[in-house]
Amino acid sequence: MSTVFVNPAALKGVGVFPAAAAEYLKLASGHAVKALVFVCANMGKALSVDEIAEGAGLEKAAAEDAVAFWEDKGILCAGDLPAVAAPAEEAAPSPAAPAEKPEKPAVIEKPTLPSYDMICKRLAEDETVRVLFSEAQLKLGRTIGTADQSRLLMLLDYYGLPVEVILTVCEYARTHKQTTAQIYSMGIDWAKREIDTLEAADEELKRLEGANALWYAFAVKAGIKLPKLSASQRKFFAAWKSEWRMPDDMIMLAFDEMKKNTDSVSFPYMNKILAGWKQAGLDTPEKVAAHEKARALELEKKAAEKRPATRSKPVKQEEEKASYDMDEAMRRMATQVPKLKKKEDRR
Repeated sequence: MSTVFVNPAALKGVGVFPAAAAEYLKLASGHAVKALVFVCANMGKALSVDEIAEGAGLEKAAAEDAVAFWEDKGILCAGDLPAVAAPAEEAAPSPAAPAEKPEKPAVIEKPTLPSYDMICKRLAEDETVRVLFSEAQLKLGRTIGTADQSRLLMLLDYYGLPVEVILTVCEYARTHKQTTAQIYSMGIDWAKREIDTLEAADEELKRLEGANALWYAFAVKAGIKLPKLSASQRKFFAAWKSEWRMPDDMIMLAFDEMKKNTDSVSFPYMNKILAGWKQAGLDTPEKVAAHEKARALELEKKAAEKRPATRSKPVKQEEEKASYDMDEAMRRMATQVPKLKKKEDRR
């Protein structure tokens, strides 16, 4: 078999698969691919995680991880579908009817990247753009093309990140061998969280480095091999370590609890476990063990209260006396001589 193609008989219904997703297929897990195929087959519908899990034959935790992976890559979007303007009616309106106001176009959540002509125009009119492109190439250690330039320009013009913050992202990306798409995703995240100064950027980088260090130590202890952390996965580790102040042994304990209930590594599932412990004030494995023991005893007590009471058999105070005493009969036989009747009486 040299080549393959899609069977025309199978084209009764065709789903649109985004070509940009092919770039990440090597990094995507089998669960992520199954989830994306199901979503693409249901184009035009806003699907919940539960629907994706059921349709793709995945556990909910695996479906959550898959959706988070494709959201991080910019392939899937969270939220409701954008409204589509209704088509104009064919019949002309009545002369007496008031003129209807034209409907506003639907708001596009993700803007279109600048074209080559727009990039050239911005280079010609703004020296800042030229400085951004030139310094970005030095930070990344390579020449950037039109696709890279359009993303950097979008971070500058649309998302409003200063040049020095964008260059900080580029420097971090080179250190951690990230693609331009990952730089773009990280820049958007920073813009949304208003990390738009060098001071704020430095604080964020400290959080990220702490999350990376925790991840490597965690991966070694857990004996798991995964690709580099995505932006969404890194957020979990940064939150556990920097915001919640969770010790490493607590994170490992959450991993053990997760493995008891799921077959794959699920950061959302671990996050739920750690969030529950944090809310209960449990910050050491010893406290967790004591809490679980107390909980088990409480459940056992409640179960015992629900069980019907069983009646025990009455204990006999004394054994029933026999109708005759064998010992007494033997004694009397040994001590008493039976009287014989006279001969005439026996007749």
